Amino acid sequence: MDLLEPRFVGRPAWGFTLVELMVSVAIAGVLLAIATPSIAGLLERRRIIAVAEEVAGMFSFAKSEANTLGSKLTMNLQDTLDGRSSCMRLVTAATIDTCRCDVADADFCQGSSSRLLRELIVPQDSGISFAASADWGVAGHSTSFMRNDRSTSVSNLHIDVTGRRTGAKLRVEYTQVGRVRTCSPDGSISGYPRC
Repeated sequence: MDLLEPRFVGRPAWGFTLVELMVSVAIAGVLLAIATPSIAGLLERRRIIAVAEEVAGMFSFAKSEANTLGSKLTMNLQDTLDGRSSCMRLVTAATIDTCRCDVADADFCQGSSSRLLRELIVPQDSGISFAASADWGVAGHSTSFMRNDRSTSVSNLHIDVTGRRTGAKLRVEYTQVGRVRTCSPDGSISGYPRC
């Protein structure tokens, strides 16, 4: 018999014992419990960034479409009629605008020459919401874009995109010279300058 050849007394042991499996599951459970809050916060910040990028994209699209169509466009920024969603709609301008965010679904764009060009609706139960702020004047919660005019009909326009769970926030600003800027008011999301 060769000395290097293994010798077994009885059956060879293959696999794991029940105790080893239980310890492995307990360790995995502890690691998952530690990682879950940070993963949830990371996912919420990613959703905030995605919504903020979509809002910024809508402003760029509005400027471009106003020049392409050669007509006045209106951007409505408010919650939906039921208050369950944050809403942003870009429509062609009309005397009577029934394409606003605060119009009932049955009456949406009815009896009006307005036409919906683009919309962003974020349900409140997604954990993300956005709210517009500006010196609205008589315009209500809307602003207009016109051909070869970089300014909007309101001043100090910005949209705050906020996560409910972490409170993280990004702000999309539309400046008086027609530039879109995304910043972090409280520094809660890295990679963006403070406002």
